[in-house]
Amino acid sequence: MPRNNLFVAFLLSLFWMVCLIGCTQAQAEVAAATAVPTAEPTTTQTSTSTPEPTATATLTLTPTIPATETAVPTPTIPPSPTPSLQNLSASNSQLITVMRTDFAISSQSDPNVYDLAVSPDDRYLAVASNQGLLIYDLATLELITAVNEDGSVKKSVAWSPDGKHLAVGSGPRVWIWNFETMSTEFEFSGHEVEMYHVTWAVDRPLVFSVANNGSFGSWDIELGEPTTPVEEVGMRAIEFSPNGDHVAFSQWYQLSAVNMLNGDQTIFSEEHSDLIAAISWYPGSSFFVSGSYDGTLRIWDLAQQDSMRVLEGHSSDVLDVAWSPNGIYIASGSADLTTLIWSAETGEVVYRLRGHTDGIRSLDWFHDGSRLVTGSLDGTIRIWDIP
Repeated sequence: MPRNNLFVAFLLSLFWMVCLIGCTQAQAEVAAATAVPTAEPTTTQTSTSTPEPTATATLTLTPTIPATETAVPTPTIPPSPTPSLQNLSASNSQLITVMRTDFAISSQSDPNVYDLAVSPDDRYLAVASNQGLLIYDLATLELITAVNEDGSVKKSVAWSPDGKHLAVGSGPRVWIWNFETMSTEFEFSGHEVEMYHVTWAVDRPLVFSVANNGSFGSWDIELGEPTTPVEEVGMRAIEFSPNGDHVAFSQWYQLSAVNMLNGDQTIFSEEHSDLIAAISWYPGSSFFVSGSYDGTLRIWDLAQQDSMRVLEGHSSDVLDVAWSPNGIYIASGSADLTTLIWSAETGEVVYRLRGHTDGIRSLDWFHDGSRLVTGSLDGTIRIWDIP
């Protein structure tokens, strides 16, 4: 569709622009390091000033892989060690109850958890809520700080890959919050309605945002400015593969993936029958899973460009999905008040987690894969030990 093509063209041009800057700098460094002095002493002289970029810059749509690349084996999903379904109750989890803060949006508003994220070092938990941005110490489960400078509901949160910043969806704005200084570094405007999702590029200083009306924005946190005007493109979810080579995104019911190395785009012909709420990648970047308001999950195979498996088990909307760091499990949170943990290899439910009294809006794994964190509209967070 034209709108889809425009978005993909924009996404690729944005990334190639950032790559070009890095490539040009790297080429200059290599040229300086390998230059051979001429026998003639200073008969010619070159300028030491930085050349102006030209239209003939060395930007190509060639994969940045070694010329002697060896054959890569067909990726496989590791098996689950759990032989049969196990039910885990609230007693199997640690509980964090979100308390009312001075930043509560309304005096009549009970605490709600909309999104959460475990820090890259597994030490801290960031929570987006109607009580503001909350940061917890995962060793003690104590609240470290609560922030809400603009008085808006926080709907989405994501750690930067280095753990130094947080991107926060705050009302219709995007915050970039410096965790080291405990202060807001940038605040970006452009969306017209509340945020739905924010995410970071893996190896570039870029944040991407999606609002509830399907509008998409991108923001450069080094320059502190948008990279392009916000535009409604029907976006709902967007996630980068762990190695940054691919990006998967949904436009309402349909999924696409773009190879950021060569520009190839895959539009998956199969669709969910309702909005796609979330996407999560297999750690090897070969597969990803989507969760939808149609109550199902689908695992997608990039090589086959098709859906591998449909996972059915929830009785209501799937609100979030998270593939475990070891690749064995897929977790899904639903409006049916349960979290299901699936064997990624077989598609069978191996754990059913019960304990929340409202929809499970957000999930995240500890990076060692040992524990799962769930956040709910009931205002609680639960930390589950997964055997």
